[in-house]
Amino acid sequence: MLTGNNDQQTAVNAVNDGRIFRFVGKPCNSDILLKVIEDGITHHQALAAERELLEQTLSGSVKMLVDIVAISRPRAYVRASLIQRWVRKVAKIRESKPSLELSISAMLCTLGYLTLPDALADRYLSGEALSPDEKRQVNAAAAQARDLVSNIPRMNGIAEAIYYCRKGYDGSGFPDDDTEGENLPEASRLLCALIDLAEIAIGDQPDFEVCMAELERNAPRYDPQILESMRQALGGGTRSLPEHRMPFAKKVPAAQLFAGDTLASDIRDGEGRLLLAAGSQLSQITIKRLHAVHELNTPDTVIDVWRPAKSALASA
Repeated sequence: MLTGNNDQQTAVNAVNDGRIFRFVGKPCNSDILLKVIEDGITHHQALAAERELLEQTLSGSVKMLVDIVAISRPRAYVRASLIQRWVRKVAKIRESKPSLELSISAMLCTLGYLTLPDALADRYLSGEALSPDEKRQVNAAAAQARDLVSNIPRMNGIAEAIYYCRKGYDGSGFPDDDTEGENLPEASRLLCALIDLAEIAIGDQPDFEVCMAELERNAPRYDPQILESMRQALGGGTRSLPEHRMPFAKKVPAAQLFAGDTLASDIRDGEGRLLLAAGSQLSQITIKRLHAVHELNTPDTVIDVWRPAKSALASA
């Protein structure tokens, strides 16, 4: 800021309210002004480089966690992907601004399932009935996810949203504290309802009205405005919930898989162990894992995937 008004209060206001880099009083010769401008450019470039580094660190960290879930808990990855798609639909109805916090919270809300015993995680994600103690273990996994995510810079808000994603609007559920209602993060309130919906909506074409009726039997647990938005966003005038499978299913040789392909059926190794679940979107990491499995390396091995048609890609 270059000004002839050199009183102290003007300088204080300029720095505190205007967030200026330098305050320069008149008269000011050209050499000093040029030096201030060069310093300002250097300072801006340093801030921009730091911001870019942090954003790349954040993006890379989230991608790594998502790949770990996809490899270690394939069904948890599919569940999170479905919830993330629902989140986008509901947020659009609610006319919410695009929220990185909401999107990442949805993608990482199943991260804590990595800490569950394998048998319990498989039974839960397959929709089997759990004992009260097992349900508590599943809910408490949100705390483990919060602890993992909170180690990443700028992720405190996301970690908090994940921590409360099993907490009801009425204060029920995990964690057992006094937080409830509007004091819960908005992302947590939305995830709570969608996670419960995903638990109910097992199968290829779950009935939307049956699923919503099940949620509404426990209505105090959910933000009423979010329930209404879910009805508008996910109902769509049809009986079944929106399909989470991609069109244009086709058989593709294992060697020709691409990042972005979505599996149309489960992939298992020679001993029957699940490697990736149907509905998983492939990444470079998961493709490398598939290529490392001997049974999938034969020339005649083909894999069912959903892949957008070329015409669809061209118009995107």
